[in-house]
Amino acid sequence: MTVENIVDSIRSGKQGREAAIRSMYDDQKLKNGIGRVVKNIIGSNEYLEDIFNLTLVQFMKNVLTNSDFEIDTNLNSYLFGVSRYLCLAKLREQNKTFSTVHEEFEMISDEVTIDLQIINTERRITLHRVLKKLGVKCKEVLLYWAAGFSMRETAKILGYANEGVAQKKKHSCMKALAIFINDNPDIKKELS
Repeated sequence: MTVENIVDSIRSGKQGREAAIRSMYDDQKLKNGIGRVVKNIIGSNEYLEDIFNLTLVQFMKNVLTNSDFEIDTNLNSYLFGVSRYLCLAKLREQNKTFSTVHEEFEMISDEVTIDLQIINTERRITLHRVLKKLGVKCKEVLLYWAAGFSMRETAKILGYANEGVAQKKKHSCMKALAIFINDNPDIKKELS
């Protein structure tokens, strides 16, 4: 099913929602991707089922409560972002320190703030609008990074020569994103 089909199905009523849920539950690529996000952030797949279910519930809530809901990327990337947010919330709930999870979480920065806000509807829409302005390649690299993919995985998915190239692209895109946000105080305010 395409993103549009899934969104339409969810909005069509109980039967459509059930079909959409079945379709997402049967998507092994989606489940494996969310599994990688959970493993990368939490360190084990102990909470995979919970995070997977909560991700789908959050997606359906977003579709049903926001009539302007749209995804500018593929559905899996969006759902990986949702699952990453839920994993981070789980870690906070367990009072684990972020510094042991990812090098990026050692400092409080705009990168982390932006990444953690993807799930928020208004901020997500604004962020996707900004990422569109940076170009397709930057948007893809940053969304895969935000979804918890390693640079090696990102390079393979996006067809870069190696993880070093993907890392350089992410770095230049984050720099461009930071400059764009700092040059646009209204957008910075929306994202903070």
